[in-house]
Amino acid sequence: MARYSTGERTKERLIEAAGELAAERGFASVSTRDVAKRAGENLGSIHYHFGGKDGLFEEVVNLALKPQVDNPLSQVLAQYEGDLDDPAVKAEAVSRGIRWFMETVFALDRPKWCSRVIYQLLRSQGPLRNLLTAKVMDPSSGAFESLLRRVDPSMSKVDAVCELLVICAPIFFHADYSDVVAGKLGSSDLEPSYLGRLERRILERTLWALGLPGVPCLSEEEGQS
Repeated sequence: MARYSTGERTKERLIEAAGELAAERGFASVSTRDVAKRAGENLGSIHYHFGGKDGLFEEVVNLALKPQVDNPLSQVLAQYEGDLDDPAVKAEAVSRGIRWFMETVFALDRPKWCSRVIYQLLRSQGPLRNLLTAKVMDPSSGAFESLLRRVDPSMSKVDAVCELLVICAPIFFHADYSDVVAGKLGSSDLEPSYLGRLERRILERTLWALGLPGVPCLSEEEGQS
């Protein structure tokens, strides 16, 4: 079993508390006093461990983006780069790209507040949104848009952006409002089997829109890990 120092546990509690509060209110409405109270820690521990509120909030954002940063979409799609003249490979690459969005957004070890933090960041300009854009949004959207235009060379930049948003919108909606959707399903959380069905439906519609064959690498029962 991994052992953590008191300082590491304090840092984790502060990041968790700041993430929860930012998800609920937005970063601009969260004070260091609020964070310390939620975490059950001394106010001075924020400056000691993070240098202040800005450093703490940056760590919150870094944790929210960790699945995407650790496994960039560009690297996932690179394996298909040399074979995109084959329709079956195009379909597999699109499938893998959609799977990447599902896996990173619904990663089991990712705190539930992470998606809501990203939602809050997108609502206002500032250094934290710039961090989100530079580390994840621009690289991942650029990689998938490039794939879409390789799949369909006639597709314009505008159409590629539109197609990407059509693909991602239901994924992000389910992440941002997971409690609402789960309640509608009569559950306390989104089950892996439901997320598997969601992924399959997104993929089916995307492959149809792109004129690609089949639904590769998925079964009706397959869920998210």
